[in-house]
Amino acid sequence: MIYVALAISGGIGAVGRFLLAKMFSTKLNAFYIPTLIVNIIGSFFIGMTLQVLVEQPTFTAIVATGFLGGFTTFSTFSFDVIKLMQLQRLSTALIYVITTLLFSFLAIVCGYLLF
Repeated sequence: MIYVALAISGGIGAVGRFLLAKMFSTKLNAFYIPTLIVNIIGSFFIGMTLQVLVEQPTFTAIVATGFLGGFTTFSTFSFDVIKLMQLQRLSTALIYVITTLLFSFLAIVCGYLLF
């Protein structure tokens, strides 16, 4: 039963990422900004649920691994960095990496402190 819940929650997270990225990509010219936004939001929600995740393994599987795992995307982030490097936008790639790591970390801390 947990596998079904995991699959459903992961699918919902992936659809949420797609819709949010689509919404931001039509308003912004930079292809990598939607991935940045999704990863920061996902980090914030992981932070909010951090204490519960430690105590509830089923909740961890469904919310963190499933929904937030489907919602956030490290692979797209990595692909975006490679695309920026191929476009000879090395400073933008470096700023993107630093911004993603810094703001995702700050988001998880903020989410944790607010919970």
